[in-house]
This record gives sequence, C-alpha cells and structure tokens, in this order.
Amino acid sequence: MKVHLIKTPEYDEISYWDVLEVLASPAGPLNFDARAYEFNTAQFPFLKNKRLSWEDLFGLCSFYRKTFSIPSHDFIILLTDLKNDLNFFSFYDEHRNAFVQTSGWEHIINAPQKFPVAYQVVANILRILMKMPPGLPDHWFHTYTIGCMNDLCANKKEIIIKLRTGDICNECLCKMKEARMDEEIIDHAIGLFEIIRKQLLFVQGFSRNITPKTLTVDASGMIMIGDKEIKLDYLPKTLFIFFLKHLDGVTFNDLPEFRAELLAIYKTLRPGGSERAIDNLIAHYLYEGTFSKNKNSLNKKLKAQLGEPLAGYYYLNGNRGEVFRIGIATELVHLDFHC
Repeated sequence: MKVHLIKTPEYDEISYWDVLEVLASPAGPLNFDARAYEFNTAQFPFLKNKRLSWEDLFGLCSFYRKTFSIPSHDFIILLTDLKNDLNFFSFYDEHRNAFVQTSGWEHIINAPQKFPVAYQVVANILRILMKMPPGLPDHWFHTYTIGCMNDLCANKKEIIIKLRTGDICNECLCKMKEARMDEEIIDHAIGLFEIIRKQLLFVQGFSRNITPKTLTVDASGMIMIGDKEIKLDYLPKTLFIFFLKHLDGVTFNDLPEFRAELLAIYKTLRPGGSERAIDNLIAHYLYEGTFSKNKNSLNKKLKAQLGEPLAGYYYLNGNRGEVFRIGIATELVHLDFHC
C-alpha cells in the first residue's frame, strides 16, 4: 500500500527526509514514497499565508493526486509548517488525504520533530483504514488521554503520553478488526510506533540500559566503536568525522564556511574524489544538495551495524534552523585522524 509524502514550500527538505527516514524502517506493507514536489506559490497564493484552511490543505492533496494520476487507493500525506484553521496536529478527509503540521513541536516535546510528525503520519493512515469518519465523533476519539493513538489531546502537551506509550487501545483495535483491516498493516504500524517510542525515550534520556562505547578514528580513517569496525561510504564517513571534530554542532547554513575542512577530510579518505561531491554536500536542497541524503545514509548504516538503542548515541541529528550534532560525550571520542 503506497503512501505519498508531499510538502508545502516552506517546509525544508532536510526535515522532510528525516521524517521519511523514520518511516522507512522497518519494511512492511506500508510503502512510503517521497517526492519533494514544490507547489507554485503563484498558482496557490494562499501558501504565502501563515494559516491555511482545511479546504486549502486538502485541495493541495487533490491537486497532487490529479496531476500525477495517483490511484484512489493510495494515500497522500501533506507535511506543512503552516498552521491550520482549527489548530490541529493533523487530520484527514474521505479521499485518503491527510495533512500534518510540522511546526511548533519544540513547544510541546523536547525531541526532534521527525518523531511526532512520523507518528501523526502513521496514525492518520490507520484512522482512514479503520473507517473513522472525518470530524470529531465522540465514540471514535478519546476525550480523556489514555495513551492511545486516538486520544484527542485537547491539551496539546498531553500528546507526549501517547508518543511514549506507542499504543492502540483494545477498543480501537476491535474497531480495526470490524473494518477488516489487514493485520499485516496493523503490525507494521505498531512496529513503527514502537520504533518512534524507543527513539523518543532515548533522546529524552529515559532509556539508558545500554551505555555508549568508545569511538576511535585512526590515522587512516578507520572507525571503531568498541571492538566493532564501522563501514561507511566516503561522503557519510566525511560527515561523521567532521561532526566528531565539531561535537558542539554546526548548522546546515554554516556548512559552506567549513568547505575547506570537509574537502580535506574527503580527499584524505578518497584522494581521487571530486571537489564537486563536497560542493553538492553543502549545497541547498533546491540546488540538488546531498546533505540530507548522506546524513540519512550515515544513520541507517550505524543502525544496521550497531543496532538500537546503541546506535542512537552516534546518530547525526538536528532540527532545521538549529545545529546538527552527534550526541556522544567528548571523553568517549578519540580522533587520530588528521588531514
């Protein structure tokens, strides 16, 4: 079952791909398709507003569906920084379209926005499949927060409860069965909720059963975490070593100031490498920048080789407009790599 993720122009592509990174694992019947299509603000002047009507939001979904001949059984989920008339986290219509507000999460939860946004994507897919009618019927949403995906959370800060439980209550599970939902889709969604829950607890400091291991980069650029060698492609490894040298973090917009250092690392790792690769790495996404692609590749390789939650200590994370950094303690990093 295909889910098309689209976005409004103001939502930056780095954050957009971060959400996809969360949704892409584990594999399952929900197939998330990303295409950073840019809506034309001349054609849709309301995109210049700070707040949109639901008609506008679902209209963008319908336009995309018609323009690219998206089948009626596919889902379209619109990610947007723009607020909506009713100030909802997200909502859906009767045509398998939904929107998720991506802004404002920093006031609700101390964690990267990719986690609550990804959660909202999955929750809306399930609500559509369990045949919840659009609107706020009392017998579908829980007025009181119980830790279920269908908690209304009129007090927005209560959403942290359902994010930390990653649960679907028995009543809602029964309604899913009554709607004859595919059990594999339910299992896939619950698996995604569990991944989001674990990563969220980890970054907030609630999961410390596994302690980080010493990270060493030798003179040749070989990376060891504990007694395990970490294999990375050249550009993700360049990013990893660069941010290990800058544990306080660097914003994406400031990366061009470090071009010479990034190039020196890359050329040391790959003497025959092209300078264009580094120029593309630090370029803005509108100019085919590859920062997000290589950051996500780095995190995926770390997860595959270390497993979670250990890999979480070494991920390169960050929110748009803020620093990107690796959250490992300085005393655990030993760099013998020089360029």
